[in-house]
Amino acid sequence: MQRPTRATLICAVAAGVACNGDSKGVTPPPAPKTNSWETKAFMTTTRWKGAGTAIGNTFYVAGGISTDTTFVSDILEAYDPSANVWIRKAPLPFGTFELAAASVDGILYVVGGAGYGDSLQAYNPATNSWSIKTSMPTGRTLLTASATGGIMYAIGGISPNPISTVEAYDPATDSWSTKAPMPTKRAALASGVVNGIVYAVGGYCAPGGVCATVEAYDPATDSWTTKAPMPTARYNLSVSVVNGILYAIGGHDAGGNYFANVEAYDPLTNTWTTKAPMPTSRDGFVTGVIGGIIYAAGGAHTQAVSVTEAYTP
Repeated sequence: MQRPTRATLICAVAAGVACNGDSKGVTPPPAPKTNSWETKAFMTTTRWKGAGTAIGNTFYVAGGISTDTTFVSDILEAYDPSANVWIRKAPLPFGTFELAAASVDGILYVVGGAGYGDSLQAYNPATNSWSIKTSMPTGRTLLTASATGGIMYAIGGISPNPISTVEAYDPATDSWSTKAPMPTKRAALASGVVNGIVYAVGGYCAPGGVCATVEAYDPATDSWTTKAPMPTARYNLSVSVVNGILYAIGGHDAGGNYFANVEAYDPLTNTWTTKAPMPTSRDGFVTGVIGGIIYAAGGAHTQAVSVTEAYTP
């Protein structure tokens, strides 16, 4: 029987794990550092002003403006973090940009956008197919959407000026209802849900231009309250939520600056803290959360990009 080498014995005793060349296993890879970013596989297309979200273990990005072919995109791409790969899926029935998206019960809903401002398109990942749903009452672009309690809320946007309109879609009845408007009219905002409360963040406000405004909507009471503003006023940003904390990422200001800023909002204390910035400053990109990791894909910094970066809070 072959005797273990001194190096193998030292490695096993010191690390408490199997070493290279040991058939019992290998040393596991190090865990990602917290409050840090990592570059992932690029999307198959360069896109800006699309929309999407994560469903289960897959991150979806739909529509936008593709500078690869200089056209309004009908492309749907899906990112698998475990394989670090993007895969094309069935295209949207209507190519559009400046749209919004949210998921309810495993279905991706894509709403509004340029050219089809009142449209609602639904994608079923199980069948890789789309269907057209009842149109939104108020056609608009540069809106945001979030879902909670089985209902999707379409918030704000331009129609043809910034609006405060909130309309709720119930997939169970394929119908819309009008809800209490935001206190502030705005477009190119972002939103996220924490404990059933929808937070509408930033945007281009009317009046006042680019704003840091944060307003919270409670579906149970159909009412809005104003919260602490972001440290950085911006629009065309993205928002994601991890473990009850809302992260406002990237965006643009009236001076032509593209942001890499990441600012985190804690609803329990109504306070903001600054986090590690994205490697790539940009606006008009899409974020989604899988396994507690935020994935940011596409967007633009003077021109559209296909970069994907992952943030570990």
